[in-house]
Amino acid sequence: MGIESVISKSWGEFKKSIKLSLKISLWFLIIPLLVCFLILLIFIIPYLSNVDLASFQNFSNQSFNQEYKGDITYKSFLVFTGKSINCLSENSSDLNCSFLDESEIPKTNNYIPIFIIMFIFIILPILYLFLFLTSIIIFYNAINNEKGIMKFKEAVKGGLSYFWRFIGIILIILFIYFGVLIVGFLLGLIIYFLKLPILVNVLFYIFLIILGFIIMFYYFVNIFFAPFILVKENKGVFESISLSFKLVKNRWWKSFGLILLFTLILYPVMIVTGILFNIPFYLFYILLLISFYAGSVSLLISLIVIFGIILLVLFGVVNAINYTAMTLIYKNLYLELKNNKI
Repeated sequence: MGIESVISKSWGEFKKSIKLSLKISLWFLIIPLLVCFLILLIFIIPYLSNVDLASFQNFSNQSFNQEYKGDITYKSFLVFTGKSINCLSENSSDLNCSFLDESEIPKTNNYIPIFIIMFIFIILPILYLFLFLTSIIIFYNAINNEKGIMKFKEAVKGGLSYFWRFIGIILIILFIYFGVLIVGFLLGLIIYFLKLPILVNVLFYIFLIILGFIIMFYYFVNIFFAPFILVKENKGVFESISLSFKLVKNRWWKSFGLILLFTLILYPVMIVTGILFNIPFYLFYILLLISFYAGSVSLLISLIVIFGIILLVLFGVVNAINYTAMTLIYKNLYLELKNNKI
Protein backbone atom coordinates (compact mmCIF):
# COMPACT_ATOMS: atom_id res chain seq x y z
CA MET A 1 0.00 0.00 0.00
CA GLY A 2 2.82 2.41 0.90
CA ILE A 3 4.61 2.03 -2.44
CA GLU A 4 1.46 2.85 -4.44
CA SER A 5 0.85 5.82 -2.13
CA VAL A 6 4.36 7.20 -2.73
CA ILE A 7 3.97 6.95 -6.51
CA SER A 8 0.43 8.43 -6.63
CA LYS A 9 1.28 11.29 -4.27
CA SER A 10 4.46 12.07 -6.17
CA TRP A 11 2.68 12.11 -9.53
CA GLY A 12 -0.06 14.39 -8.21
CA GLU A 13 2.45 16.82 -6.69
CA PHE A 14 4.62 16.67 -9.81
CA LYS A 15 1.78 17.98 -11.97
CA LYS A 16 1.27 20.85 -9.52
CA SER A 17 4.91 21.85 -9.03
CA ILE A 18 6.59 21.21 -12.40
CA LYS A 19 5.50 24.53 -13.89
CA LEU A 20 7.27 26.46 -11.15
CA SER A 21 10.31 24.17 -11.40
CA LEU A 22 10.58 24.97 -15.11
CA LYS A 23 10.34 28.69 -14.35
CA ILE A 24 13.07 28.37 -11.73
CA SER A 25 15.24 26.49 -14.20
CA LEU A 26 14.64 29.19 -16.82
CA TRP A 27 15.84 32.05 -14.63
CA PHE A 28 18.55 30.33 -12.62
CA LEU A 29 19.97 27.85 -15.14
CA ILE A 30 18.89 28.33 -18.76
CA ILE A 31 19.41 32.10 -18.94
CA PRO A 32 22.84 31.97 -17.18
CA LEU A 33 23.84 29.11 -19.50
CA LEU A 34 22.82 31.12 -22.56
CA VAL A 35 24.70 34.21 -21.31
CA CYS A 36 27.86 32.15 -20.77
CA PHE A 37 27.36 30.54 -24.17
CA LEU A 38 27.15 33.95 -25.86
CA ILE A 39 30.34 35.00 -24.08
CA LEU A 40 32.08 31.87 -25.34
CA LEU A 41 30.88 32.61 -28.87
CA ILE A 42 32.84 35.87 -28.74
CA PHE A 43 35.99 33.72 -28.63
CA ILE A 44 34.81 30.80 -30.75
CA ILE A 45 33.43 32.67 -33.78
CA PRO A 46 36.61 34.69 -34.54
CA TYR A 47 38.62 31.48 -34.26
CA LEU A 48 36.32 29.54 -36.60
CA SER A 49 36.14 32.43 -39.03
CA ASN A 50 39.88 32.12 -39.62
CA VAL A 51 39.88 28.34 -40.03
CA ASP A 52 40.31 26.96 -43.54
CA LEU A 53 38.10 23.88 -43.29
CA ALA A 54 39.05 22.68 -46.76
CA SER A 55 42.74 22.66 -45.80
CA PHE A 56 41.99 20.82 -42.58
CA GLN A 57 39.89 18.31 -44.47
CA ASN A 58 42.66 17.55 -46.99
CA PHE A 59 45.29 17.49 -44.25
CA SER A 60 43.22 15.03 -42.14
CA ASN A 61 42.53 12.72 -45.08
CA GLN A 62 46.19 12.62 -46.15
CA SER A 63 47.44 12.06 -42.59
CA PHE A 64 44.89 9.33 -41.97
CA ASN A 65 45.79 7.48 -45.14
CA GLN A 66 49.48 7.76 -44.30
CA GLU A 67 48.96 6.41 -40.79
CA TYR A 68 46.42 3.66 -41.47
CA LYS A 69 46.97 2.90 -45.19
CA GLY A 70 43.34 3.62 -45.97
CA ASP A 71 42.06 1.04 -43.45
CA ILE A 72 39.08 3.04 -42.21
CA THR A 73 37.39 1.51 -39.19
CA TYR A 74 35.49 3.06 -36.29
CA LYS A 75 38.36 2.23 -33.92
CA SER A 76 41.11 3.54 -36.20
CA PHE A 77 39.18 6.79 -36.75
CA LEU A 78 38.82 7.40 -33.00
CA VAL A 79 42.47 6.53 -32.32
CA PHE A 80 43.62 8.82 -35.14
CA THR A 81 41.46 11.69 -33.89
CA GLY A 82 42.78 11.46 -30.34
CA LYS A 83 46.38 11.01 -31.47
CA SER A 84 46.14 13.98 -33.81
CA ILE A 85 44.81 16.22 -31.03
CA ASN A 86 47.68 15.15 -28.75
CA CYS A 87 50.27 15.64 -31.47
CA LEU A 88 48.95 19.09 -32.32
CA SER A 89 49.17 20.12 -28.68
CA GLU A 90 52.33 21.47 -27.06
CA ASN A 91 52.92 18.32 -24.97
CA SER A 92 53.67 15.90 -27.79
CA SER A 93 57.37 15.19 -27.22
CA ASP A 94 56.73 11.63 -26.01
CA LEU A 95 54.48 10.69 -28.94
CA ASN A 96 55.31 9.33 -32.37
CA CYS A 97 53.87 12.07 -34.54
CA SER A 98 55.78 11.33 -37.72
CA PHE A 99 52.53 10.93 -39.62
CA LEU A 100 51.91 14.64 -39.13
CA ASP A 101 54.00 16.96 -41.25
CA GLU A 102 54.06 20.19 -39.25
CA SER A 103 54.83 22.21 -42.36
CA GLU A 104 51.47 21.16 -43.80
CA ILE A 105 49.36 21.77 -40.71
CA PRO A 106 46.91 24.63 -41.42
CA LYS A 107 47.68 27.63 -39.24
CA THR A 108 45.01 29.44 -37.20
CA ASN A 109 45.03 32.25 -34.69
CA ASN A 110 45.59 31.38 -31.04
CA TYR A 111 42.21 31.84 -29.37
CA ILE A 112 41.96 28.34 -27.95
CA PRO A 113 44.30 28.71 -24.89
CA ILE A 114 42.47 31.88 -23.83
CA PHE A 115 39.13 30.15 -24.35
CA ILE A 116 40.17 27.11 -22.26
CA ILE A 117 41.53 29.20 -19.37
CA MET A 118 38.43 31.38 -19.33
CA PHE A 119 36.11 28.36 -19.46
CA ILE A 120 37.83 26.40 -16.66
CA PHE A 121 38.52 29.20 -14.17
CA ILE A 122 35.64 31.62 -14.76
CA ILE A 123 32.67 30.24 -16.65
CA LEU A 124 32.63 26.67 -15.30
CA PRO A 125 32.59 27.70 -11.59
CA ILE A 126 29.80 30.21 -12.32
CA LEU A 127 27.75 27.52 -14.09
CA TYR A 128 28.21 25.09 -11.19
CA LEU A 129 27.06 27.80 -8.78
CA PHE A 130 23.89 28.46 -10.79
CA LEU A 131 23.27 24.71 -11.12
CA PHE A 132 23.53 24.37 -7.34
CA LEU A 133 21.20 27.35 -6.77
CA THR A 134 18.70 25.91 -9.23
CA SER A 135 18.82 22.55 -7.47
CA ILE A 136 18.12 23.87 -3.96
CA ILE A 137 15.30 26.16 -5.16
CA ILE A 138 13.64 23.35 -7.15
CA PHE A 139 14.17 21.09 -4.12
CA TYR A 140 12.38 23.61 -1.87
CA ASN A 141 9.55 23.95 -4.40
CA ALA A 142 9.09 20.16 -4.69
CA ILE A 143 9.15 19.68 -0.90
CA ASN A 144 6.74 22.45 0.10
CA ASN A 145 4.51 23.06 -2.93
CA GLU A 146 2.02 20.22 -2.40
CA LYS A 147 -0.95 22.39 -3.41
CA GLY A 148 0.77 24.01 -6.38
CA ILE A 149 0.13 27.58 -5.19
CA MET A 150 3.69 28.61 -4.31
CA LYS A 151 4.91 31.80 -5.99
CA PHE A 152 8.23 32.20 -7.75
CA LYS A 153 9.62 34.74 -5.26
CA GLU A 154 8.54 32.54 -2.35
CA ALA A 155 10.36 29.53 -3.83
CA VAL A 156 13.52 31.56 -4.49
CA LYS A 157 13.55 33.13 -1.02
CA GLY A 158 12.77 29.82 0.69
CA GLY A 159 15.31 27.83 -1.31
CA LEU A 160 18.14 30.31 -0.85
CA SER A 161 17.51 30.40 2.92
CA TYR A 162 18.84 26.82 3.01
CA PHE A 163 21.96 27.57 0.96
CA TRP A 164 24.50 27.33 3.80
CA ARG A 165 22.73 24.41 5.45
CA PHE A 166 22.98 22.45 2.21
CA ILE A 167 26.65 23.38 2.01
CA GLY A 168 27.01 22.06 5.57
CA ILE A 169 25.46 18.69 4.71
CA ILE A 170 27.64 18.39 1.60
CA LEU A 171 30.80 19.15 3.62
CA ILE A 172 29.90 16.56 6.26
CA ILE A 173 29.26 13.91 3.59
CA LEU A 174 32.57 14.75 1.90
CA PHE A 175 34.33 14.65 5.28
CA ILE A 176 33.00 11.12 5.92
CA TYR A 177 33.87 9.83 2.45
CA PHE A 178 37.31 11.41 2.29
CA GLY A 179 37.95 10.28 5.88
CA VAL A 180 37.30 6.68 4.82
CA LEU A 181 39.55 7.10 1.77
CA ILE A 182 42.39 8.64 3.81
CA VAL A 183 42.23 5.92 6.48
CA GLY A 184 42.22 3.25 3.77
CA PHE A 185 45.18 4.92 2.05
CA LEU A 186 47.19 5.09 5.28
CA LEU A 187 46.47 1.43 6.07
CA GLY A 188 47.54 0.56 2.54
CA LEU A 189 50.85 2.39 3.04
CA ILE A 190 51.47 0.57 6.32
CA ILE A 191 50.93 -2.80 4.64
CA TYR A 192 53.18 -1.75 1.75
CA PHE A 193 56.10 -0.83 4.03
CA LEU A 194 55.73 -4.04 6.06
CA LYS A 195 57.02 -5.89 2.96
CA LEU A 196 54.55 -8.74 3.31
CA PRO A 197 54.19 -11.43 0.59
CA ILE A 198 52.53 -10.19 -2.62
CA LEU A 199 49.48 -12.44 -2.18
CA VAL A 200 48.89 -11.06 1.35
CA ASN A 201 49.20 -7.48 0.04
CA VAL A 202 46.74 -8.11 -2.79
CA LEU A 203 44.19 -9.77 -0.49
CA PHE A 204 44.50 -6.97 2.07
CA TYR A 205 44.05 -4.27 -0.59
CA ILE A 206 40.95 -6.07 -1.90
CA PHE A 207 39.66 -6.28 1.68
CA LEU A 208 40.27 -2.53 2.19
CA ILE A 209 38.43 -1.64 -1.03
CA ILE A 210 35.42 -3.80 -0.14
CA LEU A 211 35.37 -2.51 3.45
CA GLY A 212 35.60 1.09 2.22
CA PHE A 213 32.63 0.61 -0.12
CA ILE A 214 30.60 -1.03 2.67
CA ILE A 215 31.29 1.83 5.11
CA MET A 216 30.53 4.55 2.54
CA PHE A 217 27.37 2.79 1.40
CA TYR A 218 26.26 2.32 5.01
CA TYR A 219 26.59 6.04 5.69
CA PHE A 220 25.03 6.91 2.33
CA VAL A 221 21.77 5.17 3.29
CA ASN A 222 21.84 6.57 6.84
CA ILE A 223 22.33 10.16 5.66
CA PHE A 224 20.09 9.85 2.57
CA PHE A 225 17.01 11.48 4.13
CA ALA A 226 18.88 14.36 5.83
CA PRO A 227 18.21 16.94 3.05
CA PHE A 228 14.48 16.10 3.10
CA ILE A 229 14.34 16.44 6.89
CA LEU A 230 16.34 19.67 6.63
CA VAL A 231 13.76 21.38 4.39
CA LYS A 232 10.52 19.58 5.29
CA GLU A 233 11.02 19.86 9.05
CA ASN A 234 13.16 23.04 8.89
CA LYS A 235 15.92 21.54 11.02
CA GLY A 236 19.61 22.29 11.36
CA VAL A 237 22.38 20.37 9.64
CA PHE A 238 23.43 18.09 12.51
CA GLU A 239 19.87 17.56 13.71
CA SER A 240 18.79 16.56 10.19
CA ILE A 241 21.60 14.02 9.94
CA SER A 242 20.81 12.69 13.42
CA LEU A 243 17.10 12.31 12.60
CA SER A 244 18.00 10.58 9.33
CA PHE A 245 20.09 8.05 11.27
CA LYS A 246 17.21 7.48 13.69
CA LEU A 247 14.76 7.01 10.81
CA VAL A 248 16.93 4.32 9.21
CA LYS A 249 17.93 2.68 12.51
CA ASN A 250 16.82 -0.98 12.79
CA ARG A 251 15.54 -0.91 9.17
CA TRP A 252 18.67 -0.23 7.17
CA TRP A 253 18.06 -3.03 4.68
CA LYS A 254 14.45 -2.02 4.24
CA SER A 255 15.47 1.60 3.61
CA PHE A 256 18.17 0.50 1.19
CA GLY A 257 15.72 -1.73 -0.68
CA LEU A 258 13.12 1.03 -0.97
CA ILE A 259 15.68 3.60 -2.14
CA LEU A 260 16.88 1.12 -4.77
CA LEU A 261 13.30 0.26 -5.79
CA PHE A 262 12.24 3.87 -6.31
CA THR A 263 15.49 4.63 -8.11
CA LEU A 264 14.62 1.84 -10.56
CA ILE A 265 11.09 3.25 -10.87
CA LEU A 266 12.58 6.65 -11.75
CA TYR A 267 14.92 5.11 -14.32
CA PRO A 268 12.37 5.14 -17.21
CA VAL A 269 11.85 8.87 -16.60
CA MET A 270 15.60 9.39 -16.94
CA ILE A 271 15.65 7.36 -20.16
CA VAL A 272 12.82 9.38 -21.73
CA THR A 273 14.34 12.74 -20.78
CA GLY A 274 17.76 11.48 -21.90
CA ILE A 275 16.34 10.64 -25.31
CA LEU A 276 14.74 14.09 -25.43
CA PHE A 277 18.19 15.61 -24.97
CA ASN A 278 20.26 13.15 -27.04
CA ILE A 279 18.23 13.28 -30.27
CA PRO A 280 19.14 16.92 -31.08
CA PHE A 281 22.67 16.32 -29.75
CA TYR A 282 23.36 13.50 -32.21
CA LEU A 283 21.65 15.44 -34.99
CA PHE A 284 23.97 18.35 -34.20
CA TYR A 285 26.99 16.02 -34.27
CA ILE A 286 26.03 14.60 -37.69
CA LEU A 287 25.38 18.03 -39.20
CA LEU A 288 28.65 19.27 -37.69
CA LEU A 289 30.57 16.54 -39.50
CA ILE A 290 28.74 17.34 -42.73
CA SER A 291 29.58 21.04 -42.45
CA PHE A 292 33.21 20.22 -41.65
CA TYR A 293 33.68 17.98 -44.68
CA ALA A 294 31.71 20.40 -46.86
CA GLY A 295 34.22 23.07 -45.89
CA SER A 296 31.48 25.54 -44.90
CA VAL A 297 32.55 27.80 -42.02
CA SER A 298 29.28 29.79 -42.08
CA LEU A 299 27.24 26.58 -41.78
CA LEU A 300 29.51 25.39 -38.96
CA ILE A 301 29.03 28.62 -36.99
CA SER A 302 25.26 28.61 -37.60
CA LEU A 303 24.97 25.03 -36.34
CA ILE A 304 26.97 25.81 -33.19
CA VAL A 305 24.79 28.84 -32.41
CA ILE A 306 21.40 27.23 -33.17
CA PHE A 307 22.02 23.83 -31.62
CA GLY A 308 23.93 25.35 -28.73
CA ILE A 309 20.85 27.32 -27.74
CA ILE A 310 18.52 24.33 -28.29
CA LEU A 311 20.69 21.96 -26.25
CA LEU A 312 21.12 24.40 -23.36
CA VAL A 313 17.37 25.02 -23.17
CA LEU A 314 16.71 21.27 -23.28
CA PHE A 315 19.31 20.70 -20.56
CA GLY A 316 17.46 23.13 -18.30
CA VAL A 317 14.09 21.49 -19.02
CA VAL A 318 15.43 17.95 -18.50
CA ASN A 319 17.16 18.99 -15.27
CA ALA A 320 13.92 20.51 -13.91
CA ILE A 321 11.85 17.43 -14.80
CA ASN A 322 14.34 14.89 -13.41
CA TYR A 323 15.17 16.76 -10.22
CA THR A 324 11.53 17.52 -9.41
CA ALA A 325 10.54 13.89 -9.96
CA MET A 326 13.42 12.55 -7.84
CA THR A 327 12.80 15.00 -5.00
CA LEU A 328 9.08 14.18 -4.83
CA ILE A 329 9.59 10.41 -4.90
CA TYR A 330 12.19 10.41 -2.13
CA LYS A 331 10.33 13.04 -0.09
CA ASN A 332 7.16 10.94 -0.05
CA LEU A 333 9.23 7.84 0.71
CA TYR A 334 10.63 9.71 3.73
CA LEU A 335 7.13 10.67 4.90
CA GLU A 336 5.88 7.09 4.54
CA LEU A 337 8.84 5.77 6.54
CA LYS A 338 8.37 8.48 9.15
CA ASN A 339 4.72 7.56 9.62
CA ASN A 340 5.47 3.81 9.46
CA LYS A 341 3.14 3.37 6.50
CA ILE A 342 5.58 1.41 4.38
